[in-house]
Amino acid sequence: MAKLSEPRVRHNGLVVRTAAPYTLANPGGYPHMSNSSNEQDMQAELERLRAENSALKKTSAKGLSLKISEKGGLSVYGLGRFPVTLYKEQWNKLLDMAEDIRAFLKANDAQLKTKE
Repeated sequence: MAKLSEPRVRHNGLVVRTAAPYTLANPGGYPHMSNSSNEQDMQAELERLRAENSALKKTSAKGLSLKISEKGGLSVYGLGRFPVTLYKEQWNKLLDMAEDIRAFLKANDAQLKTKE
C-alpha cells in the first residue's frame, strides 16, 4: 500500500495523483507553495474581498440596485422577490407620474398596507 505522502498511488489499476499531506509548514497541502506565498495569497484575497464588500455596501443605502436586462429594459432589484423591469419609455411615463403617485398614496394611506 502506498503512503499518503507519495505524490502518486495506484488505485484499481490507475495511477492517481494525491496532494501532499497537510502540515503546519505547508497548510495548503501543495508542495509547490511555500508558507509565505500562501500567506501572501490569502492576504491579497482578503483585501480583494474587503474591497468588494465595501463596494457592494456603497451601491445603495436602500439596498436597491439597477441593471440593464438582456432585452434592454431597466431592472430595479431589491424592492421584492423579483426585479421590476420596464423599458425606457415605460420608466419615463412612470417617473412623469411621480407626483400623482405620491398624492394617490397619501389620499389612500388608510387603505394601503406597508410591507415590513
